[in-house]
Amino acid sequence: MSEFRVTVFEKGVKLDSFSFTKHVVTIGRSTDADVRIPNKTVSRQQAELLRTSQGFALFAHKSTNVTKVAGQEVPSEGTVPLSPGDRIQIADSYTLELELIDTSSSEAVAAAPAAAAPA
Repeated sequence: MSEFRVTVFEKGVKLDSFSFTKHVVTIGRSTDADVRIPNKTVSRQQAELLRTSQGFALFAHKSTNVTKVAGQEVPSEGTVPLSPGDRIQIADSYTLELELIDTSSSEAVAAAPAAAAPA
C-alpha cells in the first residue's frame, strides 16, 4: 500500500507533517487523533480522511466547527471526494495538504486522485 503525507498549516505556517499507509486517518483535537490539532477551535473528532479504491475522501463529523474542501463547506456527517490539489480547511485557521509519497524515489506526488463517496 502506498504511503501518503498530511501536512498541517496554521495561517500559512507549517506546524507538522504526518505519514500514513492506513485506510482511515482521524483529524481532531483529541489525543487519540492521528492528525492532532490541539486548539479549542477544532473539535475532538473533526473529520476523517478516507482512503478508498478510487482515491481519497473526507468525512466531516457532526461539529460546530466548519470543515471545508477546496473552499466549499462539507456538510455535517457528510463525505466529499478529494481531487488533486484540494486543501482541507479546519476551523478558520488550519489548512491540511495531502500528498502521495512515491516510495520508489522518496518524492511526494501532488495530492490524490478523485474519489467517490463511500456507499
